This record gives sequence, C-alpha cells and structure tokens, in this order.
Amino acid sequence: MLESTNSANFSTAPWVRGNEPGLFPERALPLERYFPPYVEGMVSNWVKKYASPGSYILDPFGQNPFTSLELARAGYRVLVSANNPIAAFTLSVLSRAHDAEMVSQALLQLNQNRMRDGSTLEEYLSNFYRLDCPNPECQAESKFEVDTFIWSEEGLNPHLAIGTCQNCGFSGEIDLTPAVQETLGRTPSYALTRSQILEKVAGQDPPLRRVMEEVISYYSPRALIALQILLSKIETSNLTQQQSEVLKAMWLTAADQANQLWIWPKGKNRPRQLIRPPLYQEVNVWKAFLRSVSLWTQPAEAVKLREWPKRVPPTGGISLFEGRLRELAEVPEPGLIKLVQTSLPRRNQAWWNLSGLWSGWLWGKEGVKTLRNSLLKQRYDWTWHSVALKKVLTQLPGLIGQDVPVLLLTSELDTLFLFASMLGAQNAGLQLHSAAIDGENETLQCVWRLPTTAQPSFFIDSPQVGIKNSGRQILGQLGEPTHWLRLLTYSVADQLTRGNLVNRPGTNEMLNDLESEYAAALNDPAIFQRFNPGTTPEAGLYWLSKPPYETVCMSDIAEQVVLVELQTKSSLTFDQLCSALYARLSGMLTPPDDLVQALIESYAQEEKLETGTLLRIKARESAAARTEDLRQIKLLLEQMADTLNYRHESRPERILWVDQTGTPLYSFFPIATAQISRILTANQDLPGQKFIVLPGGRSNLIAFKLKRDPNLRLLNSDQWQLVKFRQLRNLAGNPLLNRELFVSQISGDPPEFHTSQLALF
Repeated sequence: MLESTNSANFSTAPWVRGNEPGLFPERALPLERYFPPYVEGMVSNWVKKYASPGSYILDPFGQNPFTSLELARAGYRVLVSANNPIAAFTLSVLSRAHDAEMVSQALLQLNQNRMRDGSTLEEYLSNFYRLDCPNPECQAESKFEVDTFIWSEEGLNPHLAIGTCQNCGFSGEIDLTPAVQETLGRTPSYALTRSQILEKVAGQDPPLRRVMEEVISYYSPRALIALQILLSKIETSNLTQQQSEVLKAMWLTAADQANQLWIWPKGKNRPRQLIRPPLYQEVNVWKAFLRSVSLWTQPAEAVKLREWPKRVPPTGGISLFEGRLRELAEVPEPGLIKLVQTSLPRRNQAWWNLSGLWSGWLWGKEGVKTLRNSLLKQRYDWTWHSVALKKVLTQLPGLIGQDVPVLLLTSELDTLFLFASMLGAQNAGLQLHSAAIDGENETLQCVWRLPTTAQPSFFIDSPQVGIKNSGRQILGQLGEPTHWLRLLTYSVADQLTRGNLVNRPGTNEMLNDLESEYAAALNDPAIFQRFNPGTTPEAGLYWLSKPPYETVCMSDIAEQVVLVELQTKSSLTFDQLCSALYARLSGMLTPPDDLVQALIESYAQEEKLETGTLLRIKARESAAARTEDLRQIKLLLEQMADTLNYRHESRPERILWVDQTGTPLYSFFPIATAQISRILTANQDLPGQKFIVLPGGRSNLIAFKLKRDPNLRLLNSDQWQLVKFRQLRNLAGNPLLNRELFVSQISGDPPEFHTSQLALF
C-alpha cells in the first residue's frame, strides 16, 4: 500500500533506512567521495512508499548515479537530468555492468599498442616510478617501483616513497634524498604536456583557461604526464566502443586518485575545496589505473539506459538527459512523472572544478560546455548555492502534476546546507509535507509538494520567540539533550511550515545571518542550557533550563518499543524492529544506531541469516520470567527490612524502609528494564537515599544511557544508586548482614559500560 501525502504535519514521517548493515559486502564505488554518500536500499525503500514499480521518477539534479541505478534495478523508470558530464558518464558506464573478462581483454588490447621505444604502455609508465633499490644487499638499478610518493604541502618534491623492489622483494618507506631522486625514471616535457591539455580543454578561451590552469596545478608533473600519455593511448588504440568507454572510465578514476587532494596517512577524505592537505600522497598512475578495474566491474545486472526522450520499458531503466533541467529536450506528457526523487548536491568547489578539467580532458571543449558558466563564476557560498537549488526546483511545476510528491534527500547535513536546501525548496514554490532525520543527524529525508493554496504567514510573535518555541517543542518531545543539528532541523522545519521563513534570506541577507539568528534564540539561558558548550553552536548538547515534570527520555521510549516487540512476537527481523522503532519515534525523534544496538544486545538473541538478522527475546527476558524476578526482589527487600529492623511500606512502584519514628530512610525502585528517566524526574524531592534495583542484564544498557545523556547523569545524583539484583541477593544471603554492612556493600557492584564486539552497525 502506498503512503498518502495528504498530511501536513511534517514531523510525523518515520525515518526510512537502507539495507541492514553488514548484510551485503561493502564495495568501493567510482568517484564516491564526490557524490552524496550512498546507503544501499534507502532510496528504493523510501520511494516504494509513494510510487509503484514501473512508474516514471524524475531526478532533476542527476548527482547520485548509484541511487538512479538502484531505482532502475528495483523496477522504476528514472528520468535523470545531469548537467555534470562526469556524473552522466559515471551513470552510463555503470549501467552497462561491464564484466571483468571484457575489461581484461580491453587492457590486453591497450598494452599491445607499443610506445616509440618499443616498450609496452605498462613498461613505459612504470618507469616513471622506478628508483634504484635502497637495499644494500641488492642495489639493483631501476627496480624499486614506487606505489606512493608522500609530499608536504609546501614541498617542491616528494620526501618519501613507498614501494617494492622487483628484484629482491624489499618493501617499505624510503627517504627521497636528492641523490635518490636522481635515479627516478625520466618523463617527457611537462610544459609541452600541460600546454596540450590546456589547449584541448579551454582552447582560445582566456577566462576558462585561467580556471583550468589553476585546476591543473593540483597534479604533479609526473602524474599529469602519465595521465596524458595513458589517455592518448586509449584514444588511438584499436578498441571497440565498449572497450574504449570502460578504459576511459578507469582513466577517470585514476585521474582522481592521482591528484593532490588525498590526505596522508589515508583517512576519510571528501574534499570540498581545492586545498592541498598538509601531507598528501601521489600514487603510481598505472597502478591506480589497474585498481580502477574493480570500481567499474560491479557485481550487478545491467540497466537499460537510453537518451531522453527515448523511453525505457515498464520493467525499469534510465532515460538520461545530459544538460540542465530547463533545457529538457522534450517535456514529459502530463501524468508521466509519478514522483520526483533526488539527492541535493552540496556546494563543492573541488568536484565542479575537477569535473570541468576531466570533461575537457576526455571530450575537449565540447565536453566542458555545460559547466563553463559555473566554472567562470567561481561562486561557492551557501547563499548562492540556495539560489542555484531554487533555479532547478522552480522547473518542477511545468513537469509534474499537483499530486506528485517531491522527495529531497540531504546528506552530510550541516547548518548552512540545511538552510540552503530548505529555503531553496521553499523559495522554488514547494510546500514541506514531511521531514525525518536519521539518528546520527547526518541525513534528512523531506517530502515536498506543489502548493495547493497560498501559505499563510503567522508573524504573531517575533522570529526569536518563534524559534525558541520550536526548540522547546522538540526538546520536550525528545525528553533528553540533543545535538545542535537535530534541534536546528526541527526548528527550521517548524518555522518554515508556519510561514515564518517566507522571503528569507531577504535582500542583502546571507544564510550566515540566519544561522546567527537561530543560534542566538536557541542559546537563550532562560529557556535552554548546554552541556559541554564550545565556541560554535555545533558544540555540546542542548537541553531545557526548566524541563517538564516526569520527563520520559527518547532512549526509554525506544527501549519500551524494543521490549514490547520482542515479548509479543516469537521472532522478528532487524528491519521489522527498526520499522517499529521509527514508527513510534518518527520525524525528528529517530533513535541513533548505537542506542538501537545497545537495546538489541540487552534483550535479544541474534541469529545471522543470509536474508538478515533474526531477533528473539532472551529466555530470561520474557514477561513471565521478569515478573517473577520482580516478585522475588520485592519479597527479598521486605525480608531484609525485617532483618535490619526497619519497617517497610509497599507503594505502587517502590518499597520504603522507614525507621521506628516513620522517617523514610531508603526507597527502592525494583525494575526489570533500564527505563529510569521518569523515576528520576518524578522522585527528585523524595527524602532519604534512593535505589533503583535492576537485573544485571541491564547493567551495560543503563551505563550506556548514562554515558550518552548528561541530563540523566545529573539527575542520577548522590541521592540515587543503581543496584543489581545479584548484589541485593548476595547481601541478603550474608549471615553477617547488619545496617553497617548494608551501607558499605550495597553499591559495591555498580553497572559499567562495555563496548560490543559484535555490533550490527
């Protein structure tokens, strides 16, 4: 059954996750560090709530080839408008699902094309990376082949080389002294090669040429020369069209691996600007070329891809238009497009500049034509980016019907990207229908639609008051401190749907001004407090200065959902459990993955199957078993009170020990869960020492909750202690038990947190 889009409450949509982590082996994807992060299964799971297989889906930005292919393989027909030639080329090549055998034949054919000196292409390029072996027992000339050179940002030459001697097998790092560098294989003229590339890319176009000169400078002379020779051989070899295409694709990913934007030592590296890291690496171009085979031979079925306006069959495929959406070759007939789904592109100077260079390098001046205006403007501030998003989304009313949902995915979320995406869509005339953020506050799923009526404005209060009210609402719903992005995302979405962000940003206003406005409102100490604040709004956790009475935190609600699901079902899958969690904690309340993992570990037995993880309640966690445990613990507390000569009184959720005058000394709260937030907030003023008594099986979970929630730690003051069932049983069984021993031993085995070794996430 498809999900309705008639509700106007943006906060009610459950988060839609991708495939279960670890279910399928992770694989590297070509140029993935520039495309939006890809979570396999997420987009197809999201789309199927709104459209049936066979429907035509429009992707107006065409900046995530991996999701387009996923949707096509799920049976959808996707019309992709891709203004970036590199994104379009990536999509085209991957759609053909080239097999490794064909690529091997193409490489063999390429290497048969000899160089002028009679050497093969492999031998010729490899010589650029060969040194005399530094091993004193070998010292073979030109036998140490470098895999990677290491540069410092200001260095004129690399200072380290990592590789292996082909003669003696010596492998490791060597210092590149001037004497060692003298033994490096010689390369052709850098000046001539650079001039040839610039002529091919920019020709007699001085403004574009200046931009390309800057981009080319992010390649070392050796890398630039090797790439030019490699591409020239691909273009002049006797290859089939299919072989030429896949070898150019491999050249493309080698060209990315060979630029100076790769941090050393290797780590997460998603460049957004053309800035050299303090230490960066230069790889062996030929080896990078060979490594690219695995990137372009993915184990997936081929996808039918045709140039728009040619259609693909109802079984699924891609109609690709290479150009801007406003230039679409043929407007789809009314009713053809059933859904819009796209990944919003980030502001990324590195990606667009490199795309310009690569496009021109591969296809000449014609290849860079669609990017020229953007390259010359060189504007990459967020306010400009919001306007750029708006220009594309403004085209939608002429392409889709009134009832067509618009699914916008915003990844790598940050403050200014949030404002740019939300205001770009609003200012394009779309109305926000629903929004959900993931538990890690990294990705936002929004459903928009064309306006049905003019949005009213509710400027009853000042903007500051409205923002504060939004912040108070989401924190009250969460019942616990949260990160800036979750707080801000709800506040922006709430203010937007109330009409309080119409015509923002205003004339001469920047998105940074909006950021400051929201930061000031959400840091009002009369309403909000921050744990571990820093100098930026993103630092620390936000909470209410005056929390509501009997607050129940999100982690406790999530725990109750997990417990009920496991206790009422003989078994369920990981996906089914997550669906139940996200349905209860929807919109901006999505629980983080580490909390879900901790809950599963505490209550469930896991069985790994090929189709996913099957979960069953642990035997000792059944409702009947825990009811019996609580009965025994309550009886034990009453018996201990008698032994220690205290009077005891049983209340609905606690047992009191009082002295002979009736003064409460100890309050015991026996529970079978780790749901303590309401107990702590509702009993803050209770006199005497207070104990929460819980199973040892909750120890790790309770410690994890206290670790992640500073407000819970604050409530868990010296007047409260956490006691395991077994500690109470041990004390009760001690024949020497007296009041002094009780006081000294009751807190002797506190819960401690231990990281899981078998995490699902």
